[in-house]
Amino acid sequence: MSYYPDFIPAPGTCQRYPYGRQPYVRITLPDGSIVDGKASAWQGDKFLAVWFDEARNSHDLWMDTKHAVRIPYRESRWHDSPSAEDIPWRIEQGEL
Repeated sequence: MSYYPDFIPAPGTCQRYPYGRQPYVRITLPDGSIVDGKASAWQGDKFLAVWFDEARNSHDLWMDTKHAVRIPYRESRWHDSPSAEDIPWRIEQGEL
């Protein structure tokens, strides 16, 4: 399994999703556990996974895209609070 705790994305080539529009993903962590979170950014075949543990501590880790599967908002075990302007977008995407 490939994870990159010290990865620094290259300026100008790292892509980021707009705030509130990051896709939800089911992530396989280095210890083999599975959590739901978001893909906050990507560069090539790597993405920045962001998730919260049971104590509500935030975590992030660059990893290969093969360690996550995109899931709809409605299937995620974790949700942030979508802003009012994002709700129509999520409905349009079939996620709510």
